Amino acid sequence: MDLETLNSVLKVGRIFALTPSSTENRKPSIVQKCYIIFVFLTLTVGVGVSLYLRRFFYTGFPPIQFLLRIIMDVDLYLHNCYSLLILMVHERERWFKLIKNLRAVDCAEYKNHHCLTFISTHIAFVFSAGFNLFAWFTVLPLGHQYVNQYSVENFQIYTQFFYTVFAYIILKMILARYKYQTSLLRKRVCTKRQLKYLKKIKRNIFFLKDSVDVFNDVFGWIFLFNVIFGVARSLIYLDLTQLQKCFGLVGSHKRGFHILVSENRPEFTAARFFSIDKSTIFSVLDAMTTFLLVII
Repeated sequence: MDLETLNSVLKVGRIFALTPSSTENRKPSIVQKCYIIFVFLTLTVGVGVSLYLRRFFYTGFPPIQFLLRIIMDVDLYLHNCYSLLILMVHERERWFKLIKNLRAVDCAEYKNHHCLTFISTHIAFVFSAGFNLFAWFTVLPLGHQYVNQYSVENFQIYTQFFYTVFAYIILKMILARYKYQTSLLRKRVCTKRQLKYLKKIKRNIFFLKDSVDVFNDVFGWIFLFNVIFGVARSLIYLDLTQLQKCFGLVGSHKRGFHILVSENRPEFTAARFFSIDKSTIFSVLDAMTTFLLVII
């Protein structure tokens, strides 16, 4: 079952206090609670030291880049506060409600693609970070300063990366369960046990809709922080560039079933501020274009 992969991901996340240690670890032990607090305090101290070491570097920024850089730093720290204090302590039960819903819904035969996704993306991340570090030590004579000033920030970026990959894996699990409901309709809707399967599919749709709602509660703010960070960082690069340039049933159940499906469509949001779909990319690009027009 694909929840076995979820357990594997949780084992990695627990190393950095980003996730519960397993799908059964509903109530953390005292040691686990202390470890979460330890990681948070260590990050807080590390962020403070890093900002102190970069104070002279920041003063050389133009006002717009300085503001965007501060937005990035605040965004990364708020992301850590939310993931460590809110998700892991205050709203920890939401993890297990999501897992319970996924376990309750039937799914097709599992193929071990999620582990491959998790491993390959981490290999790419490590390679990218290693190449970046290599460049700072060889191309630029600032390797030691980079390690001192940006090691904590790189770890914060990794936490964003980890949650993004984790969210992708959970979304693939939800999508696989939605697709399985479609296959049930296509294969069994014309049999004598039609009503039985309709009842089963209705139950599964309710569980899946609840799963999407819980997913939004868990990852909504994560998405929002990621969007803010990505936009701010992109605008810094764009500003630098500008400076250089100057988704047929029969009988009486058909209508009711259609209404149920239409009212329980999944909708993913970023902390309920806005819906996340393909148009989000163009909205972000539009905001970035407006920014460029203002600074030109």
